[in-house]
Amino acid sequence: MLEACGLQDAIVGSCFDNATQELRLVYDLKKCVEIISDREGISKEVAAEWLTYNTITCLGGQDQPIFLENYKI
Repeated sequence: MLEACGLQDAIVGSCFDNATQELRLVYDLKKCVEIISDREGISKEVAAEWLTYNTITCLGGQDQPIFLENYKI
């Protein structure tokens, strides 16, 4: 499983990927943004942009983590 460095506190679980037959880590997207915002002393908007550019789009491959955004219905 590929891990997003420095975001261990945002891990909410794992997910079995049928395509690869392997487990993938699942991160809470909101918690990731909060961690980066607090660690770097930047706004949540800037932290979200940083996370997207430097982590989500950079992690490639079949074992990349999943970033979960919760929605209330």
